[in-house]
Amino acid sequence: MKPRVLLAGLGETGTELARKLVHNWHLVAVDTDAAAVAGVSRLAGEGVRIDARQGDATSALVLRRAELEGVHAAVACTGSDEVNL
Repeated sequence: MKPRVLLAGLGETGTELARKLVHNWHLVAVDTDAAAVAGVSRLAGEGVRIDARQGDATSALVLRRAELEGVHAAVACTGSDEVNL
């Protein structure tokens, strides 16, 4: 079983990071933009699992639904330093 990582923010940095991690990690991705969520979902292929969800990664409810408790690492790569913190 692959370790799980949460990516919060699927802009250029988040999407590129997803491309690099997708084969060795089970990705859980969260972004407020539906197009970004759909784009990262297309990275999934055979044997590759991405749980991409539209929502605000600063919301406890969104993170609970994304099963944050089960991830091995979380990476904040939104366009806002304040949100990332």
